This record gives sequence, C-alpha cells and structure tokens, in this order.
Amino acid sequence: MINVVRPKCSILFCDKQQQIENYCNACFYNIFPTKKPKRIKVKEEEVSNFIKSSFPEINIINDQQLTGDIGCIKARPDILIHLNKHSIIIER
Repeated sequence: MINVVRPKCSILFCDKQQQIENYCNACFYNIFPTKKPKRIKVKEEEVSNFIKSSFPEINIINDQQLTGDIGCIKARPDILIHLNKHSIIIER
C-alpha cells in the first residue's frame, strides 16, 4: 500500500516520511546546509541565554565537540561549563 498522505523521503535509501520539499528533516538539512531550521534548538538557545545572563563571569561553551587526549571523542554537549576542578554538561 502506498501512503499518499505522508509519502516517503525522495532520497533512495531513506525510509522516513517527507516533511520539507519532498525530503525528511535530516536529508533536507544535509542537502541544503545554508537553509537555517526554523525551530530547531530553540529550547537550547533559551537555556543558554538564561545561564549567560545569570552568570556573566563564567565561560560557557555551546554545542561544540569535546577535545581531549583521545582523538575519537564525538560528544557535542548542548552546554558545557568549565570550572576550576569540575565541568558541568547540560543536555536537554
């Protein structure tokens, strides 16, 4: 049976449903990286802005890949706060 209400993504091996211009969200933003998503990361930005306004003296890192001794670290925490001996990671 073919779903005519929510057809599949136009990419050959993608099984997700269409959402934007005949593509799923992931395929659309991979094909068109310059088009900014409208509502992605809204909550993350609001939390980050609140923390920055509440604690302006603390250095806050947003959505960046962690670096370390091991080159295979792929973690990208939403908010990372480095303190003297501790680090705080905030995920939504």
